Amino acid sequence: MRHPPRQKTCEANLTDSSSRAHHQSVTSPKMKGAILVAVSLVIGLSSAGGCPRNLDGHPWKAPRPGDRRSPCPGLNALANHGYLPRDGFNISAEQYFKAVDEGVNFSRDVIAELITKGLSASTTGNSNTFNLDDINKHNLIEHDSSLSRNDIFFGDNHSFNPTIWNSTRAWFSEPVVRIEHASRAVVQRLVAARASNPAFSITEEQEQLAAGATALYLSALGDKVNGTALRDHVRVFFEQERLPAAEGWCRAKEPVTRSDIGALLNKLNAARPVPIGCS
Repeated sequence: MRHPPRQKTCEANLTDSSSRAHHQSVTSPKMKGAILVAVSLVIGLSSAGGCPRNLDGHPWKAPRPGDRRSPCPGLNALANHGYLPRDGFNISAEQYFKAVDEGVNFSRDVIAELITKGLSASTTGNSNTFNLDDINKHNLIEHDSSLSRNDIFFGDNHSFNPTIWNSTRAWFSEPVVRIEHASRAVVQRLVAARASNPAFSITEEQEQLAAGATALYLSALGDKVNGTALRDHVRVFFEQERLPAAEGWCRAKEPVTRSDIGALLNKLNAARPVPIGCS
């Protein structure tokens, strides 16, 4: 018996399950009630403690010509707010750990591997520092099927790409981005990139890295346990590479740990419309 190609089967699963999910999101009274609860919860988490809306001492400033930036909107946001050097040059491990702690309250164990990879690609002439654009190196941290960047095959793998981002954002159909939305957004990018990029390549480990990046932004912007974040906060984070304090976002009160990210990653994987390695 001849079996259908693996990619087509995976794509059909994504399309069918996502269509059902969108329909349920719009029509189900139970789902509408869940949305209201989620909005209330995330707003409560975001506004607790009367967070400063201007991030005192760390105003957002657009990068200037010649400043270095990475494929990671989170690192770019930290530089745009001055937690990291605004020019993106000569970042040490201690600067990086301090910036991530002060900016989004991530513990060192969450981002230790990232700093190791950044230093391994350093072009500063000092093995203890790196520039933000050093991590543009393909398959170091950056990978095919980014939520907001093009694949390296097409030339620019580090600049924000509105077309690709809009294809991701289309899956965020409710005021709160939930695990189900975020997981489908990851998979649809894998499917779309595989279809459009003749040199597409991704390992299962890199698929996990893609899901891990989603766990990071959900934890930074919203509820690290339930994996929810306000859609407007996610939009500002990706589109402007800005921490959405002006929209009511607050830095997490409790540190986000590697264990937190791992638990959320498990939930994202469980919500995938297709398994790892299928997309």
